[in-house]
Amino acid sequence: MKNNKQNIIIVLFVIIIVAMIGGFVFYYLKQNETSNNDNPNQTEDNKDILTTVYLDPTDLKKVCTAEDVSKNVGSDGNPNGIKTGCMKWYIYGKKDTFYTMILAHNTVRNAENTSCNSQASKVTQPGEEALQELVNIYNWKVTPRLITLEEIDIINPLKTEELPGMGTVYFVEKNAKSNWVLENLNNAEPSDDASKSYNYIIYSTSNKSYKTLDYNGKINSILSCDQYAGVRPVIEVSKSIIDNK
Repeated sequence: MKNNKQNIIIVLFVIIIVAMIGGFVFYYLKQNETSNNDNPNQTEDNKDILTTVYLDPTDLKKVCTAEDVSKNVGSDGNPNGIKTGCMKWYIYGKKDTFYTMILAHNTVRNAENTSCNSQASKVTQPGEEALQELVNIYNWKVTPRLITLEEIDIINPLKTEELPGMGTVYFVEKNAKSNWVLENLNNAEPSDDASKSYNYIIYSTSNKSYKTLDYNGKINSILSCDQYAGVRPVIEVSKSIIDNK
């Protein structure tokens, strides 16, 4: 009888020890998870794939806030057309030493595509001059480029749809997780007014062609020489600059 009581006590003691260890491990994991994922700029919509940051491309060390971004808009309250100051970006790629991010609005419309005009004095690719101006005129401290079709496809796998007279059309499905490439795209007629940004240029590395992504998420063929299209820059910024803000 005495041995049975001792055995029961030992078993209870072991159960208590195991429970205590389990509780400690659970607490440690939750704390570690919280510290790794604690980002005030993340939302339920993008926390699994993207991070929102606020950055001034003309002064990378400047501390920017969401409030700063909300004030940096045009006379109509729209950020489209804004090229300097604190702006909203989406980090969508990470390398060893830098982040790749896309602006959350169009900086400008590119009204000229001289790559299809053999008479042009200077042949440029769609959006090339607009991107160069951001550095040469607006003093960006990073080199902007266009986002590629393949980069979008990695995060938001492209869908297909058969449309009458158009055949198979590729598009980005509109939902909460596609806002990073569709934010601030408006249902508006083509115009050289940056506030009426309804599309922007993207590049396909697989077939080396330029296309446009519009407000419906549809991937359109290369724009003609006289067609307007937005320019939405992608930049690469050192992790140390972003992480130390």
